[in-house]
Amino acid sequence: MAKKYVLPSNVEAERSVLGCMFLSNEALAIGTAALSESDFSGVEPRNAYVFRAIKMVFDSGLPVDPETVHNQLCNLKLNKEVNSPDYLGELMSDVINPDNMEHYMKIVKDQMLLRNFLLKLDDVRNDYIEKKIEDIGDFVSSASDQIQNIASERQVGDFEHAKFIADKVLNDIKLLKGANIKDVTGVDTGYSKLNHLTHGWQKEDLIYVAGRPGMGKTALALNFVKNACSKGATVAFFSLEMNSSSIMHRLLACVSGMHSERILSGKLDAKEMERLAVAVNDIKGYNLFIDDTPNIKLSDLESKATKLKFSHPELSLIAIDYLGRIESPLVGKNDSSEQQIGRVSGALKALARKLKVPVICAAQLNRGVEGGESHEPSISDLRGSGQIEQDADQVILLYRDDYYGSKKKSNKGGAEQQDPFAEMTKDNPNHASLMKIILAKNRQGQTGDMYLNFEKALSRFSTMAPEDEARIEAFKKGGFKGGQE
Repeated sequence: MAKKYVLPSNVEAERSVLGCMFLSNEALAIGTAALSESDFSGVEPRNAYVFRAIKMVFDSGLPVDPETVHNQLCNLKLNKEVNSPDYLGELMSDVINPDNMEHYMKIVKDQMLLRNFLLKLDDVRNDYIEKKIEDIGDFVSSASDQIQNIASERQVGDFEHAKFIADKVLNDIKLLKGANIKDVTGVDTGYSKLNHLTHGWQKEDLIYVAGRPGMGKTALALNFVKNACSKGATVAFFSLEMNSSSIMHRLLACVSGMHSERILSGKLDAKEMERLAVAVNDIKGYNLFIDDTPNIKLSDLESKATKLKFSHPELSLIAIDYLGRIESPLVGKNDSSEQQIGRVSGALKALARKLKVPVICAAQLNRGVEGGESHEPSISDLRGSGQIEQDADQVILLYRDDYYGSKKKSNKGGAEQQDPFAEMTKDNPNHASLMKIILAKNRQGQTGDMYLNFEKALSRFSTMAPEDEARIEAFKKGGFKGGQE
């Protein structure tokens, strides 16, 4: 049988808070804005009653003093319960320095949070005893979310004066200048133009990589992971669709430059085995952690990421494939999928901030993009786009012509022309495609487009030669004809 316990409280701190509110207008303003009647424990009920009366007098625009509060308690028929005005006088006489209001208030808030935490644990235990469990995973996830919501209320920081923040930022800039870093101040993306636009993946940022199914978003996310690892970063990769062996096959193809089908078949000659061994040795040097739990619950993902950050403080990047596979517990019976996606997106942004690590998450585009004339996506094509766009620091959209099997027309002549990229890569055995990378949102900098070679058989993206990118740009503007500039 569980032991009975007394819920935590600090009556003296409660009394001090109320006394300060009588003696200082600043303390009165802070207390009425930050506290509620439920913050006061039931150990001394009079404290909650007095706060209620103070708040009502303050809200009515009258001056708050023992007389006006006593009158309000009379109106509430609580004056005898409180023993006012004598008790109000005691509250004022107990205060040594009203400037300590925030210290007393913090104690009251902390005791309230601890009470709520313990009461929630009791609720969870009672639900178990009463067998209110349909699915163990959902039960644990829901309980974890409820407890986390209470814990998050404690994570409230104080104001910082602008001069201290300015000094800190200036010092950070001086450190970057002294380190002689070119462009990249965060985790290296592996692609020079993307580094130029983003300066690398920044701490606390949430980055979405979005495309239609089969467009290459998983492959690009995996390339971001590989590029970061190859620079010495510690990376966590949550694969919600493919198991860890499939992820490793893709990595091996990307690093070795060997066709994935050849690797999967196992029919490799001696030279190919040597190349594979070199790739395996390279990957073994990566500080990469892979979790392949299918359709992972949001609370489990948060817990695993937090645990990894605790054991590996140097964790530099988290990548997730993909948003739609993260399970979020239902808050209401009529929750829409968009509401659930929004809830997950908000949690991922909070996770990035809490762990101070950039989070890259693959996401789906709506089918509506298929109906457009050009098929090129925009942020509005994201599933659950409103909340995602609000939470995201960067949104990267993917587009390639060969996905739709399209041909282009010159703006000048109107004649149908084959994309010059097809001519440039016709002898490539890995069937390279031209991938347009659209940085549609960049909270900290400029947006823009770039092109990458995408070798699907290798799950590999690479930067184009400058002359090839110039030819592509010329074609896009309609100035390229018949394979010649």
